[in-house]
Amino acid sequence: MLAQWRRRWDARLVASWGTMLQFQVGRRPAPGDEAWTAAGQLKALAANLDLNRWEVAVALSAGDAWFVHNRP
Repeated sequence: MLAQWRRRWDARLVASWGTMLQFQVGRRPAPGDEAWTAAGQLKALAANLDLNRWEVAVALSAGDAWFVHNRP
């Protein structure tokens, strides 16, 4: 999944803190299907994320920094 993010969104890992990863994104997913797919992937990595998939999709298509946090 991370390799796919690199190819599709130019997502580069810029920081790692224990259970959190931060990516800088060069190309945002377009609202709609692209953002929905990326949101599903992010929620699969961050299983404890307390947002609905549609909320994540909106955020991913609007921001250049993605934070993936998977609390134990």
